[in-house]
Amino acid sequence: MAAQETSADITNISELDSTYIERLYPQANFNFSKIMEEMELEYRQIRKQQRRGFNPKMRSEAKRLKTFLSLSDDCKSSWAPSEMAAAGFYYTSVKTAIQCFCCGLVLLARSLERPPFVEHKKLWSSCKFILGKEVGNICKYDIRVQNLENNSLEVKNKHKEMESRFESFTNWPSYCKEIQPALLVNAGFFYTGIKDTVQCFACSGCLGNWEEGDDPWKEHAKWFPEHFFLNPVMFLISKEDLEPCLNIYKDEEIRLESFKTWPQDAHADPAILAKVGFFYTGKNDTVQCFYCNGCKCLISAFTDIVLDEHEWLQRKLSEAYNDFSFRKMFSFGDHTHFAVDLKLLYGDLAIVSKDISNQPQQQLTLPEILESFYSITVIEGEAGSGKTALLRKIAILWASGCCPILSRFKLVFYLSLNPGERDQSLADLICNQVLGLKGTLTEDSLKNICQSLTNEVLFLLDEFDKMNGLPWAIEDLIQKNYLDKHCLVIAVRPHQVRGIRQHANTLLSILEFPLSSTLYLLRKLFSYNVRLLGDFFIQLSYEETMRSMLKTPLFVAALASYWAQNPNGNIFTGTVILKAYRLYSLLKYPQEVDRMKAMMSACGELALQGLFKSLFDFSEKDLSEIGINVEEALYFGLLSKFTAQRLQPLYKFFHLSFQEFLAGQKMSELLASDVQEDKKKGLEYLQQINTFVKINGRYQYILRYACSEPSKAVPIIISHLLNLLSCKKSHESCSDIYMQQTPELNLKGYDLISVASNLIPEYYHSKFTETVLTIATELAYQSNMISDCAPMILEILTGKKVPLYLLKSGSIHQLCLDYPESLFLPSRFEEILTGREEPIDMAAVESAFLNLKVPSVEPIYTQAFQLFSNITQQVKEDLDAINNFRSYKCREIPDSIITPFLCVKSHEKIPYLKFAVKHMTSLEAPDIENLKLLFSFFDNIELNLKNCKGLLENIKMAIEENLKSFKVFSLDNTELNELEENLLLSMSSLESLDINWSELIQNCPNLSRLHLQNSPFFNMGALMNAMSSCKKLTEILLNELNVGDEDLYALSKKNLMENFSLALRSLMNLEELVLPNGKGIRHTATLIVQQCFYFPNLRKLQFSQYLSAEGLLEIAKVAVAGGFQKLESLCLSANHTITEETWRNFFQTLSNMPDLQNMDFSRLATHQIKCQATTVKSFVQCVSQLPSLRTINMIGWLFDEKDLNMFEIMKKQHPQSKDLSLTWKWILPFAPIINE
Repeated sequence: MAAQETSADITNISELDSTYIERLYPQANFNFSKIMEEMELEYRQIRKQQRRGFNPKMRSEAKRLKTFLSLSDDCKSSWAPSEMAAAGFYYTSVKTAIQCFCCGLVLLARSLERPPFVEHKKLWSSCKFILGKEVGNICKYDIRVQNLENNSLEVKNKHKEMESRFESFTNWPSYCKEIQPALLVNAGFFYTGIKDTVQCFACSGCLGNWEEGDDPWKEHAKWFPEHFFLNPVMFLISKEDLEPCLNIYKDEEIRLESFKTWPQDAHADPAILAKVGFFYTGKNDTVQCFYCNGCKCLISAFTDIVLDEHEWLQRKLSEAYNDFSFRKMFSFGDHTHFAVDLKLLYGDLAIVSKDISNQPQQQLTLPEILESFYSITVIEGEAGSGKTALLRKIAILWASGCCPILSRFKLVFYLSLNPGERDQSLADLICNQVLGLKGTLTEDSLKNICQSLTNEVLFLLDEFDKMNGLPWAIEDLIQKNYLDKHCLVIAVRPHQVRGIRQHANTLLSILEFPLSSTLYLLRKLFSYNVRLLGDFFIQLSYEETMRSMLKTPLFVAALASYWAQNPNGNIFTGTVILKAYRLYSLLKYPQEVDRMKAMMSACGELALQGLFKSLFDFSEKDLSEIGINVEEALYFGLLSKFTAQRLQPLYKFFHLSFQEFLAGQKMSELLASDVQEDKKKGLEYLQQINTFVKINGRYQYILRYACSEPSKAVPIIISHLLNLLSCKKSHESCSDIYMQQTPELNLKGYDLISVASNLIPEYYHSKFTETVLTIATELAYQSNMISDCAPMILEILTGKKVPLYLLKSGSIHQLCLDYPESLFLPSRFEEILTGREEPIDMAAVESAFLNLKVPSVEPIYTQAFQLFSNITQQVKEDLDAINNFRSYKCREIPDSIITPFLCVKSHEKIPYLKFAVKHMTSLEAPDIENLKLLFSFFDNIELNLKNCKGLLENIKMAIEENLKSFKVFSLDNTELNELEENLLLSMSSLESLDINWSELIQNCPNLSRLHLQNSPFFNMGALMNAMSSCKKLTEILLNELNVGDEDLYALSKKNLMENFSLALRSLMNLEELVLPNGKGIRHTATLIVQQCFYFPNLRKLQFSQYLSAEGLLEIAKVAVAGGFQKLESLCLSANHTITEETWRNFFQTLSNMPDLQNMDFSRLATHQIKCQATTVKSFVQCVSQLPSLRTINMIGWLFDEKDLNMFEIMKKQHPQSKDLSLTWKWILPFAPIINE
């Protein structure tokens, strides 16, 4: 393969394998091949846009790793940035594209089976980096200083001359072409022939890992400053800020003379010390460097004994940190066997540096963090955020000997601080915690070693807790470190930072655990089960709440522990994660289980109160009112404390989902209590979850966690949910701060429901019913209490319209399998199949507007108009996206939808099926078979076809075997061929026919309902004769038929319209009143409106074009008097004779319409109203008094920015704030004339 690879091929690789996914998910009704073909096409286009070949700027693994910091926090990649950077890749900032610095390979997919290195080798095996050749790669932990085995004097002397050094660069690597050999030569370096390592002929210092922009002089001065006092010429032209302080001891002879009183028992040779820059201070055996005097760099002379002891200690520490007991990370103590070996597996944390004001500065990678350690570094992070794992990982890296960046530390001490060890010495603390050191290290020997090594000693101090008392030795270590010059890294919770901040040089803060690290850990731990990982990753793609949970390391550990112990359990819900976390947290404190449970209960009360008040930050007063012991809550990790930049501390739960979990558990506890007061309190909380928005949004999690296990609370909760379907208040949509944290997918879904409901009002209640049924059934199964709850669910199913797609999978599918009688309870099942829709031809619509006068407006009202072209393009794009999504579906009628019906006995028939098809001409053979089977289960079938030419013939087999079951048939924009006409004629049991033509009417003797539209002929006699043959007709609807002028003239007669108005009063059960057009209607408008007082069931009133001013005001008066109590839709559009003043009076009067959901007061652009402030104020006040109002159409009314702001302010307080919309912009084919 390698021999055939070319640079042209590298953009045409194939990353995706649809057959692999199809093998994993054979039952999925999804066309994986199609979507992967489209993805591959997009991937190739992206690859072609990227640079080709070797990228010397990305030779550094640390630099490559840094590029991944710009990845989105929610990037669902199973590859960790660290392993991608190690495999040669850096992030390109184009979607998910990563690219190899060496061969230029670009990858956009992330394999679950193969890590990036293996995938790299599989797709481009000729990459020199993958083959292990020298390409200049700089490992992430590498440093600039190099050590050479061959360091002979002969070689150095050979390169004293500049010409000789120049000659050494003959084979200087091409990947270092940005570093000119001339600059290196002038700085005293010659090329060693190894990688990009150079050596100074004078000081023997070796430097490597050169990158673009490096200055050889500066690097030489930085790493080997002693070279410059031996060569003042080189020093004078080096970096100015490295200029040493003027000092009498600059002269080596004077330095040597300072050693005249050097102690006799000191082992170090004064001549050597003077040679390398030291002079004697006159105190004990302490010497000082003349060069860095300004840095107060004091050192003690080494002794052979100390050297031997520190080397022994170094070896013992390395052995301890390499021991499995240290590497193994138990997140929940020793009470679960699940643990991660930190040497083999580590998920990188997201860490930012902070400034002196505690403000975040920049995110750092692990190499940058290790490089930044100086004096005292504080790392803050919540309990379970990964502090301990980070400190242990640092110790393990140091002990491995493979981390040059940490090699500057001769000794590393990891200490977990325990308040119970206050009186122990530092040596005792180390001996008690480091394996193999017990009783071997004295305080004096430790002190001597540390004094001799100063900043070459690193202390990693975990569990810093000053409030509960630190060991005295640790407090002394921190406070005196300005003298000792050791390096301290201290891990602390945020509320403890104040106690250490004054000593810290650097403050780092741990952010949320990266999702990529979570997925990387799970992929590594469960690599044997790709199916498990695949299912989990798919669920993560749409479970925003679960994704947010898995940004907490302890939740990840809880999930992994649960998977390991329950391989066949329900492994994909947030409830499982939280229950596992609670269980393992209790196991962590085996002696304090009762105390912890009591604290969880108390915190549950706090959580409940907080959620229903949208409170997430709590004061000490809030905690004390409930009786929470602050220190215990912090000790068990149930709450976090925040004190930074606050006068009073704040407390919060470490994750919103944990607050919801405790709240749900507390609600369950209260509802299941035998104490009436507790039960009453639980019901008060439950009854506040009373709207579609809350159930569809964030509040559903409280209910899910309350029903996480069997309890007497479960039937109470499910009963409450089902009763909401008949509660008027359940349609309110007020949005609080807590609701605003609802997952984005839920919000988008609800927005779509809201938009659709504006067009089809009954759609809202339909979706609400589906949501409640689905959640109630899920809770019943989740809690293993389906037998107790099934009767309630079956009762609510009775008489409902149920969409068939609910039966495809999930809890309702299972309910139908467990309780087959449930299939006979709904009034009807409904299914809609939709094919590819063609965009509406907007040309005809646009042409209708071209005859209108172009409106002219002031500049402040230009936003009231939108161009057709813009809207048309957006509609087309949206429709293309919908069609494309639909094309991914493999089957229209999958087997899963048929499965529940197979439980029905052959002689039993389910009452009713409504089956609608739109924009389809044929079904595949397997779908036709399933359709035939589906039809056979039903006694009555309604078949609706829209734009489905040829479909009836295609599904002929399914229809012929069930002819007697078809009772309702409708056609819309669908021509029938002769075979299809005969098929329709054979449906002898038809009771309702809705068609575009009437020839078939007389062949349907059982017809009871007739809707006739767009008749192509005008022969009323023939139509009457056809209808006379249908003896069972009970309803006739004739739409858009040609009527004569005499019929229209009747609508303009005043006396006839008065009789019409009075006749309306007898229609006591009238639900919809759409008034016809005509001048006579205007004359009697007031009288007609007055009759509406006698229509208690009226839901829709449409009075367009011919409503009089008096009639408009009469509508408001009737409403105030108690009419229109059930009115849902009020359409008063195109009434251009009504003035703004009349409208203002109408708004000021209108109220008492509790069910009104939609109102339309639109006008033509040629009759627009420029709203005065008083009119807008009256309108806004009117809307605020209509509690169910959701949609307002006022196209043709001109609002300015202040008007809209007034409406928005009111909207925030409106009961339907989530759904309330105002449509007021005209869409025209031309722009308005602006009156400057």
